[in-house]
Amino acid sequence: MHMRGRKYIEKIGAIILPILFLCNVLAQEAKAPLFFALPDKDKVYIILGQTPRSFMGFNLYRKEGAGAYEKLNDVPITGTLDPTYMVAILGEEYEWVANALRADNETECLFKLRQPENGIPLSLLSRKVAQVLGRIYIDDKAKAGGSYTYKVALLDWSEKEFLSAEQSIMVAPHQPPTQSPRNLKAEAKDGEVFLTWEYPPYKGGNDIVVGFNIYSRGEKDEKFYKITPLPLLRWEGTLSYRDLDVDNGFTYHYYITSVDIIGAESAPSNTVSAKPFDKTPPAIPSGLETVSEEAKVSIRWNLSLELDIAGYNIFRATSITGDFQKLNKELIAPDSPYYTDEEVVAGNLYFYRVSAVDKAGNESKMSNAISGAVRDTTPPQPPRNLTAEVKQRKVYLKWEAPPDKDVKGYYVYRGNTEKDILSITPNPLPKEQLEYIDEGFRKEGLVPGDSYVLGVSAVDNSYNEGKPAFIKVEIPDDEPPSLPVSFFARAREDGKVEVTWQTSMSRDVNGYRIYRAEEGNEPLMIGEVGKEVFSFIDDKAEKGKRYLYQVTAVDKAGNESEKTKPVLVIPSDIERPPTPRGIKVVIADNGVRISWEAVQVEDLLGYNVYRADYPSGIYQKLNEEPVKGTSFLDRDGKASHYYKITAIDTSRNESIPSKPQKPVKEGG
Repeated sequence: MHMRGRKYIEKIGAIILPILFLCNVLAQEAKAPLFFALPDKDKVYIILGQTPRSFMGFNLYRKEGAGAYEKLNDVPITGTLDPTYMVAILGEEYEWVANALRADNETECLFKLRQPENGIPLSLLSRKVAQVLGRIYIDDKAKAGGSYTYKVALLDWSEKEFLSAEQSIMVAPHQPPTQSPRNLKAEAKDGEVFLTWEYPPYKGGNDIVVGFNIYSRGEKDEKFYKITPLPLLRWEGTLSYRDLDVDNGFTYHYYITSVDIIGAESAPSNTVSAKPFDKTPPAIPSGLETVSEEAKVSIRWNLSLELDIAGYNIFRATSITGDFQKLNKELIAPDSPYYTDEEVVAGNLYFYRVSAVDKAGNESKMSNAISGAVRDTTPPQPPRNLTAEVKQRKVYLKWEAPPDKDVKGYYVYRGNTEKDILSITPNPLPKEQLEYIDEGFRKEGLVPGDSYVLGVSAVDNSYNEGKPAFIKVEIPDDEPPSLPVSFFARAREDGKVEVTWQTSMSRDVNGYRIYRAEEGNEPLMIGEVGKEVFSFIDDKAEKGKRYLYQVTAVDKAGNESEKTKPVLVIPSDIERPPTPRGIKVVIADNGVRISWEAVQVEDLLGYNVYRADYPSGIYQKLNEEPVKGTSFLDRDGKASHYYKITAIDTSRNESIPSKPQKPVKEGG
C-alpha cells in the first residue's frame, strides 16, 4: 500500500457509518434488485443487493437457455459465525473493517458486521466482506459466451425459501463503468487539498457503481498512486475528499475513477493540480524576561520548537500602550532567542514585545509586553510621614512620596514586630497611590486586641526596594468572647446550687460571671471567677425557690459574651425539720382547737395537722396547704378524736409526727 493511503483507513471509521450506501442507493427498494449477476470472461459473480432482515442465507439455481434449473450449492450459502474465521477471510482488510465499525475486538466486529445497515454497504465494497456475510457466490463453471438465467432464493432461519428473483445474462468479459467522474476540482488549503467532483445520481437496475478511487502524484512521486485503499462510497450530494497527507509548498496532481461492485474502474476523470500553502503563523513567543545591565537591557525568551521557524522580530515602546517600533533590521536567528538593546537611557522604563516568523513569511502576533530598564542599584528612600488610623478593625495608612524621581510604586508590610513583617501587597501599588487600607484576612478586619507593626517601602523602576517606614497600631478589642460550653447547674443535697461549665474557645478570655434570676425577674450577677475556674457554689439560694442560672465569659478588654441558655434549679435538702412541741388540744364551742410551739428552722414552710379515731388508727391530714401559724381549728373535731402535728420545710421534708393527743376540756 502506498504510504499516502494510510490516512484513509484511519478516517474510514468516521466516514463509513454516517455515509452508508444504503441511505442513497439500496434504500430505494423500488429500484434496488435482490441480487446482481455480473459476468466476467468465464465467471459470473452473484452478489446480493437489497435483502430483508429475516434473510439467513440463500440457494442459487442456474439454467442454460430454456433448460431446467440446476441447484449450484450443496448446502445453503450463509455467512460465518466464527470471529476467527472472519479474520482469516478478511486478511489485510480486517483493519479497515474494524475501524469502519468502530469495533474493539473480533467478536464485536463480526456482531456489527452482521447488522444489515452495516453489512450490506460494506459487502458491496469488498468481496471478502460479502464472503464473510454469505452474500456472494462465484460461478466458475459458466462457459464463455453462454446464456444463463440465475435464480436466487432467500432462506429464512428455518432454511425455507421465502423470496426469490431471476436474472438472465450472457457470459462475456465484464465491462467497466462507462461513466467517469466529471468536473473534478481541487482547492488548496493550509495542510490539505480539498477535492470535489460530479457523478450522475443512482438510477437503479444495472447501475452498480458503488464508489470512487482517488489517485495522486506529488512532486516527489514518479507516478500516480491510489490514495484510497478502498473505494470512497458513492454518496450523492457530497462527492468530496480531503487529502490531509500533503506538505505545504509542494504541488499535487489528482484524478478519480468510478468503481463498480466487482472492482472494475472507469476511465480517469480530468486531472487537476493544487499546491497547499502555509497560512498558519507560528506560536507567539513566550517566557519573555529582561535583564538590566550597565547602559543596556538584555531581552530573552523561550526557543520556538516549531520546525518551520525562520526567526524573530523584537519591538520596543516607552509605555505599555504605546506605539511599538521594530528594533532589528534582520530577522533574529531562530536558535538565538535573545536581543541586547543598547539604545536606552538610564532612569527610563521600556517595554518590549517579540513576534515569531516562519519560513512562509507568516508572522505571529506580538507577545505580551515586558518592561526593562538600565541597571539601577540605588534603592529609593522610605516614604515620609507615615500615619495610621484604625476604624472598624481596619487600618487606614497614608504617607508622602520620597524625593526619588524613579519611584515605581510601594509595598505594604504587616507583622508583630519589625523583624517578622510580611508583604500584604504581592505587586507594587501604583506610585500615585499614597494610601492603603489593610482589611485583614478575607477583608474581615484585623484581630481585635492585637497589636501590629505596619510598614511601607518604595520600589523604583529597576525594582530596587528601599527600607520601609514603620508604624505600630493597636486594634481595639470590641469583640466579645465566645460562650462557655457544656454549661450545667444542679441542686446539692445540702441545699446549695453547684454551677459548672467548660472553657470558652476565645484565646483572650479572662474570666467568667455567674448570674441568677428568680422566675419573672432580671438575672443578677452573683459571682465572678478567673479564667482557670470552671465551677461556682451558690450558698445564698433559698430552698424551695425556682431559680434560673446563666454564665458569661469576659475577655481581657472587659467584653462580655452573651449569656448561656438558662438552667432551672430548685434548691432543696434532705434533712427533716424538728417535731413540733408544746402541743395542746382543747374542746371549744365550735370544734377542737390545736396549738403548738413554733419550730425554729430557716427553711420552714409550715405545719400539717392529722386526725384519727384511735391512737393507733389511720391519720388523715386536715389541711390542704401547710399551716403557716401555730394553731388550727378542727370544726368537725370531737372529744373522741386523736391528733398529731408535723413540721414541713421548703424542700418538702416532713418531720416525725408528734405523739397522738386527745382533746381535753378548756381549763381541764
